Amino acid sequence: MALALLLLIGVLLGLLTPGQHTTIEFGSVSFLHGGGAPRVLASEYHDTFTTLWLLDADDPQQRTRLARLPHAVGWDIEASVSADQRAVAALALSPSGWDPDTDAVLWRIDASGIREVAADLDLRGGLIWSDDGDRVVVRRRGAITVLDAQDGSPLGTWRAAAQMSPHTVAMRGDTVWATLLGANGTVLAELQLREGALRETRRTQISDGWTRDWALAPDTRSIAWTEQGAGSGELSVRVAPLASDESDWGQAHLSANWSAPPVERYERSAMPIWQPSGEWAVGSWDRRSREVALPLAWDAAGRWLALRVMIGLGPGSIESEQLVWRGPEGDVISAPEAFRFVGWWSG
Repeated sequence: MALALLLLIGVLLGLLTPGQHTTIEFGSVSFLHGGGAPRVLASEYHDTFTTLWLLDADDPQQRTRLARLPHAVGWDIEASVSADQRAVAALALSPSGWDPDTDAVLWRIDASGIREVAADLDLRGGLIWSDDGDRVVVRRRGAITVLDAQDGSPLGTWRAAAQMSPHTVAMRGDTVWATLLGANGTVLAELQLREGALRETRRTQISDGWTRDWALAPDTRSIAWTEQGAGSGELSVRVAPLASDESDWGQAHLSANWSAPPVERYERSAMPIWQPSGEWAVGSWDRRSREVALPLAWDAAGRWLALRVMIGLGPGSIESEQLVWRGPEGDVISAPEAFRFVGWWSG
C-alpha cells in the first residue's frame, strides 16, 4: 500500500504540463480489440531474449504474448510502434553478433506475423517510423538510413560529417529530422528524401551540450529535448521553435555559422512529450520528494498517459522504477514488475 501511495503521489505531482505559452516465436493473439480502453505493448527483458506483451490498459493482468525475440546476451531490444498502432518494429543484436554498431537486425511484427526485414544495423542509433507507416529510419554504419518498412530495402542514406554522431528524431512525409552530437554540442539537421536520395536541406545548433529525448511537435514547428548540465546530474527540458520555411534559414546554416534559436528552459525536468493537441508535458524532479513520474506517451486520442515512475534521490540515483499509466478518469494502473513501455496498440 505504501508503494502504491508513493507511485500515486509521483504520478499526480511529478508532472509539469506547460500550455502552449507556458528462435523466433510469434504469439497467438487476436488483433481485434473490442474494449473501450486501448492496449499497451510492453517488453520484458531476459538475458538472451525479450518478450513483447499486449496488455489491456484497464486490466494489465489480462495479457497476451505477441512475440519472443532472441538477442545477444546482455543486450535488450529497441522497439517502436507505428503511427496507426498496428505494427511494431524492433532492433535486436543478433544472438551470434557482438558489435552493436553493425550486428543488429530489424524485425517487423503485425497481424500477418513476424519477419526479419533488414540486417547490419546499429542498435543504438534510434528507430522511428514515418507518419504514413510505410518507412522506418535507422542508423547503418554511421549513416541515417530510410528503409521500406515491408521489405527493408534502402530508400535513402545520409552521412554526417566526421566526429559527429547522428540520431533519428522523426519522419513526417518525406522529411527526416536527426540530431548530430559532437564536441561542440547538438545540431538538428533536416533531411529530404527525394528521388532515391536523402539530402540535408537545413540545420541549426540547438545546444552547446549533450542532449537526448528529442521530441518534435505535431505541427513540426517546435522541438523539445532533455539536456544534462556539464559535469552534474542536473537535468533540464528545453523547447525551441523551428524555422517555418527555407528562407528563414538560408545557406549560412549549412556552414559553421549555425545560430541557436530562442529556448525556453525548465529546470530539474526530463522527458518531454507532445499531446496530439500540441500541448506538452515533462517529468519534474522535486527536491523535497524521492519520486518522479516521467511521461512516456499519450494514446492516439490523448486520453491515456503512460509514465515511468521512479523512486530515488534524483537523476543518476534511482532505487526502483515502475511502468504505470493514467486513465481518462485519473485512475492509476501499474504494469507487471520489470515491464518496459514500447507503445500504445490499437490493432
